[in-house]
Amino acid sequence: MIVNGDTDLVTPYLASRYLVSQIPTLGGAKPIRLDVIEGGHMMYLRPGGRRALKEAASELYQATQ
Repeated sequence: MIVNGDTDLVTPYLASRYLVSQIPTLGGAKPIRLDVIEGGHMMYLRPGGRRALKEAASELYQATQ
């Protein structure tokens, strides 16, 4: 899982999407999840961004159990 802020100039969403698209698909492997959250590089400083990041992380942990 890769999470970006929608106005992040340090690690922009489109760069993450481009790099993930370059990775060859491995048989049986789950695809890499890309999430975009409102905010900049430290999107977790806003309450809404913090909630969204927590939800995304919780979903990731639940999927791996």
